[in-house]
Amino acid sequence: MTPRPARTLSHRLGMLLLAASAAACGPRIPIETLPPLHFDTPARSQPLETRQGLEVAFIGDQGVGGDSEAVLRLIKAEGADLVISGGDLGYRGSPETFDSMVSAILGPDFPFFASLGNHDADDWRRYQQLLSARARRSRRARCEGVLGVKSACVFDGLLFINSAVGVLYGERGRDHAEFIRATLARSPSRWRICSWHFNQAAMQLGEKGDEAGWEVYEACRKGGAIIATAHEHSYARTHVITRFADPPAFVAAGRELQIGPGRTVAFVTGLGGHSVRPQLRGGDWWAATYTADRGARAGALFCTFHPHGRPDLAQCRFKAIDGTLADRFDLLVPAPGADNDRREGHGEGG
Repeated sequence: MTPRPARTLSHRLGMLLLAASAAACGPRIPIETLPPLHFDTPARSQPLETRQGLEVAFIGDQGVGGDSEAVLRLIKAEGADLVISGGDLGYRGSPETFDSMVSAILGPDFPFFASLGNHDADDWRRYQQLLSARARRSRRARCEGVLGVKSACVFDGLLFINSAVGVLYGERGRDHAEFIRATLARSPSRWRICSWHFNQAAMQLGEKGDEAGWEVYEACRKGGAIIATAHEHSYARTHVITRFADPPAFVAAGRELQIGPGRTVAFVTGLGGHSVRPQLRGGDWWAATYTADRGARAGALFCTFHPHGRPDLAQCRFKAIDGTLADRFDLLVPAPGADNDRREGHGEGG
């Protein structure tokens, strides 16, 4: 069977990346490798907290066009401090066109981080140069690894990991899972995010297959990290997942979603502006869905970390460019050693 063109190009990029990383003279593909993070907080019993009121926008599958610009204007209007993208940035638009669009609306120094998507592979060298320059200008993030491919950053106390799992043929999913496990094990951050582009079939609402592998999902769950993906052009958010499989094990009851090591939530935010797709599959583990057959519009998931002096709380909402609030939920992460017997919960969503 002839490979799909996008995957063939991804394969070549992956092979070049692996060969380059082994060369003492440095990579031929100048994908920047950042130095290791040195966490400078005290013991694990004293978690690194996010800045009070930190506002993060989660998006993916953008493109360059009217709805893509509208999503960025929404992000600006909502007062976001940071964008974490699940990838597929400009599609047919050049990296320079995409970066210019972001700069025109959010500003040239706005912190915008992305995971490599399958539609980004051909131009990832240039995307990474532009995103790295943007990160340096913002001066609020400390990062390590290969940015957008296998990287970890701390931004105002929030840890987020960007992975290209499944996108680069030259790297195994196990390598990404090991990086995730090691990073989460040594991080003191209370709030941690895992972000990548691809899905598993059971973890999206469309026709995508098993492309990421369960190992990265499980690594993030065991490490108490929220999972943010894209790829399927809709929005979906799970109940609290206690084991990732097909089907996943989950808990749903009450008001707040208590997460931490061994339990997390996963969401797909693929409504960045490129297109909107209908729901083709479901499952009882989904707490909220927003798709074309429900009149979905482009939008973003916003989470406010450490609101109202509550370092253990994050308040999240999915807002569309027409003002629709498709989902609203709260997340609770107790400090290590705290009383974790709070009641489980579910958010408000369809």
